Amino acid sequence: FDAVFVAIGAPQIEGAAALKSKGTKNELERIMIENSETLHEARAHGVFGSIPMFESGTDSARQVKLHVVSRVNGTSSVKVMPAEHTGVLELIASILNFFTAVEADTFIGVRGSSYSTDVISVRWYLKKGDNYIVGRTGIKQLYGPAPPHSCNR
Repeated sequence: FDAVFVAIGAPQIEGAAALKSKGTKNELERIMIENSETLHEARAHGVFGSIPMFESGTDSARQVKLHVVSRVNGTSSVKVMPAEHTGVLELIASILNFFTAVEADTFIGVRGSSYSTDVISVRWYLKKGDNYIVGRTGIKQLYGPAPPHSCNR
């Protein structure tokens, strides 16, 4: 791989670092802390220790300019506004992330994730690259459409 795109909620993962100082260590908190430490390690040293990590999300969305049409007294006007001033910055970031995943050479999704199901479905119909899914039994390559979405699997 030249690069790896990982769709994550970095602010939520980073927030787990605060749990470390509290001293509570139930299983879910341990996993959250481990995810936070892994994200920090990937940022510092790359994914798998060598593949550079790039972050997109809201940083890329801030570069988007939207044409906003307004109508006053029958007259239309168009303003070009930065995405962050329109209240839809996170929506734009999610759209950018979605299409980055769709266009990737390889996509690895998570079983039970509606995001993964949607990306794999679009990739399947567009005949894009290899698709894999991670579940309780490990990682498997998909040779057909995405498995049906279910939060219970």
